[in-house]
Amino acid sequence: MADQISESIGQPMTEQAVGIVDRVKVWFTGLGIMQRLQEHKQFLIELGIFLGAGFVLGLIIKRYLKYILLLVLFIVTLVILEQFNIINIGVNWAKVQDLLNIKQGLSFDEGMVNSYVSWIKANVWIVLSASLGFLFGLKLG
Repeated sequence: MADQISESIGQPMTEQAVGIVDRVKVWFTGLGIMQRLQEHKQFLIELGIFLGAGFVLGLIIKRYLKYILLLVLFIVTLVILEQFNIINIGVNWAKVQDLLNIKQGLSFDEGMVNSYVSWIKANVWIVLSASLGFLFGLKLG
């Protein structure tokens, strides 16, 4: 650490002379910032991708919200009419799962929810980046 500080500020230092002010100087030098950016390059790219995807999703939802709500209302109406046996909607779910390449027997259970929650906990920065992009997209859309 002392060697890094000595190189960055041009003065020889000992371990005892290294203080918080010197660490701050090294932290904010152009060389220190670039080095940290290179170390976290892949992570920053992922953050940017999720920020952009959230932004685009926010723009799409803002612009086409009327149509999305209309589609949701139509689907809810169909489900309600089917519950009262006014209409009958038959869907061959096995064929739909084959078409979408979904494995048979997978169901939505507590294990799936727990795995989603654990993924969100493990990727907090990515979720925050996508959420921030989504909010920007909604605001600017």
